[in-house]
Amino acid sequence: HYRVPMLSRDVFLDHVMTAQGVAASLAKVEDIARKNGLAIAIGHPHDVTIAALTQWLPTLQEKGFQLVPLTAAVK
Repeated sequence: HYRVPMLSRDVFLDHVMTAQGVAASLAKVEDIARKNGLAIAIGHPHDVTIAALTQWLPTLQEKGFQLVPLTAAVK
C-alpha cells in the first residue's frame, strides 16, 4: 500500500536448537537459494547456531553461493 520495499525470511535457522536441526535448516537455505537465486535466513545467537554457521560459512564460495546484506536483495 505504501510501496515500502520488503523481504521475508525463507528459513528460521534454529527453530530446532540442535546441531542436526540447524544443519538441516542450512541445507534448506541452500536448496531454496539454488531454486530461487536467493534465500533469506534468520536465527538467534545461540551457541549451536554460531557453531553451525562457523562451519558452514567457509563452504559457501566452493558451493557457488555469495552472502550479501539484505539491502542488496531489495528491489
